[in-house]
Parts: sequence; C-alpha cells; structure tokens
Amino acid sequence: MRSLLGIVIGLLLLSSCDRPVHEGYRTLTQGIHYRLISFSSEGESITQGAMVRFSLSVFQGDSLGWSPAVESIIQADSSAKGLKSLLGHFEVEDSINFHIDKEVVAYDFGSRLDTSLGYGAIRLKLLESISETKWQSDMEEILSLRRGMEQARIDSYLDSVQAFADQAFEPWEGLYWRVVKEGTQTPIPFGREVSIGYECYSLSGALIDTQHTDSEPVLSFKRGMQGVLIPGMEKLILMMPQDAVIEAIFPSEQAYGRRGVPEVGILPWMPMRFVIYLGTEKTFPEEV
Repeated sequence: MRSLLGIVIGLLLLSSCDRPVHEGYRTLTQGIHYRLISFSSEGESITQGAMVRFSLSVFQGDSLGWSPAVESIIQADSSAKGLKSLLGHFEVEDSINFHIDKEVVAYDFGSRLDTSLGYGAIRLKLLESISETKWQSDMEEILSLRRGMEQARIDSYLDSVQAFADQAFEPWEGLYWRVVKEGTQTPIPFGREVSIGYECYSLSGALIDTQHTDSEPVLSFKRGMQGVLIPGMEKLILMMPQDAVIEAIFPSEQAYGRRGVPEVGILPWMPMRFVIYLGTEKTFPEEV
C-alpha cells in the first residue's frame, strides 16, 4: 500500500530527474518506459510469484488508436524477462502506459504492436493479485471439477455401448480398452520397428483422423520410443501382440490434453476413441 509520504516523494523525484527519452515517461528498465496514469492509495503490493489479473489495450497506430481492453493473467516473476518481471514495481488498481522500444518489444507482444514511432505502446490496468498458494489451490479445484465432468462423459459413453458389445471395455492405467482382433501372441521386441495405424473418433462418433488403409497400417513406430504418439497409445502398443487390433477410450490426459487441437476438431479436455492396428515386426536385409 502506498503511503501519502511515498507518493509525494515519488512525485518530487520525478520532477527533479532528467528529461526522459519518452516525454512524460520514466525508464523502468532498458527499453521499457512507463507513465502512471492512475492509482489507489489502498493498492495492494504485488509479490513474487503472485498471479496478476489485468486488462490490456494495445496502441495500433494513429489511424486505429487503442484496441479494446482484453483481460488476462500473468505470474509476477522478477527473474524472468518481459512484462512479468516488472509487475513488482506496481500495485493493484494501478493504470500504466508503457512505451516499449522496438528492439525489445518482440518478447511479450511480437508483431501485435505498431512500432512505426520506434516503440510500441500498451496500456495496463492491474485488477487483482492472487497469491501463488491460493492460485494453486483454485487450480486444483478446477482441475478436479474438469476431470469429474470428463469422467462422467466417458461413463455415459461406456454405458451406452456396453450392452451391445461382444466384449466390454476394461479399465487399465487410466484408460479403457477391449480387443477387436486377437494378435499372434508374439510381442514386439523392445527397440524393434513395427507398422501401426489408427482411426481417431470423438465419443459422438465423428471421425477426426485416420492413419490406416484397408490393406495394412501405414505408420512406423519403434517399440519403446516416447513422445511420438499420444501417451495412451504408446502405453497400449507396449502390451499389444503383433497383428492385433484394439479399441480404446482415452481421457484427455492420455490423449490431447487440456489444450486439445481445436483446428482439427479436438477440443480442450476432450476424451477420444481410438481403433489401433498393430502390424508385424519389420525386418531388414542384413548388411553384407
């Protein structure tokens, strides 16, 4: 919280300093200059690690003016680069104009700012500061609710298909699976290459992607590789015998996660149904 004495001293220092590079602005750090537009004497200090909710407007050039304010959240971190490292200099309820020299503007905002004057301008209103501990607690509560909603969706789907299936889905390590076609019972040796294919569906039945033809799987995968396929598929392939077909339901954490892939129709927190085809171990001619 700012004291009246601190405000007066700050104003005196501002009036006595050399003329700044940007008229009416003070230099906060190299390439970033600010002017305090308004503040509250009851403003709350922003501590290291706090999550800060703010509104942001961007100056888009003389012909367009300021963009509509958009709210966002960022974590105050004095050891980082860019905007998040500077929040500790201000308090909640502060409204600040920043001039950011074009040489450093790319870190936070990239091409969003008009830099025809040699700098970009943003307007910030600090709305709320949430301690790191409370933020983590709130996020855990939200994640728990999200997981509960997702599980209810999966349970509803399983209930709708189990009555008509020859073989029920079985839970295993956070996913659900059933055999469509028995394999040869011969596992793929670790580190050996195998052909795979899949069909990816939403739980409503929409086909999202296919990497399979009527004749055979079309991809190559080395058993034991990580980070190439979605987590759930990598786990299942480790236990599948050669020439098997398995149908699986993957919660989002075993599939495309909290972000999803919206551009192809996979929404955040979206469980997926996969049909996975595992071919036979690939053989290569021995070197002469």
